[in-house]
Amino acid sequence: MAKRAKTRYHEAGHVLAAHYFGVRTEYVDRGFKEKGAERGTSGLTQYVVEDCETLGRLEQVAISFAGDIAERKYSGVEPLSSGGDFERVLYFVYDLPEAEAMKVIEEGYVLAAKIIEQDWGTIEKLADLFMENQVTEAPLEKLGLVHESRYISK
Repeated sequence: MAKRAKTRYHEAGHVLAAHYFGVRTEYVDRGFKEKGAERGTSGLTQYVVEDCETLGRLEQVAISFAGDIAERKYSGVEPLSSGGDFERVLYFVYDLPEAEAMKVIEEGYVLAAKIIEQDWGTIEKLADLFMENQVTEAPLEKLGLVHESRYISK
């Protein structure tokens, strides 16, 4: 299975989860430098910063896990190169007592998995869109999806 395809699905997972929480995506860079480049493969999803400022830990953790979950669902194997996403998860819970941190991590993972599962069709559309361009600005808008949160916090 091509690493490029897995990266497109990975970034699509982040975009969909962010959208679920009302966070707009400025752009997605699918990674992969041209042939002969020394480095490259990692994708990048850039969100509208102001939209992220109102998110709680659980939402941030879910967005961070969503890329791995989408990649795993697509490829059937455990992602190997998303250490940056896991570092983000740890950043969001580092100051919590261990039991509370584990609860946020587990609940964030379960929530991300539900988001990916319930809207897999959008993940596939996004992955196809990311194949067309190195950088895709406002990807959900290009698919005609309205920016609105579908999440109702507890």
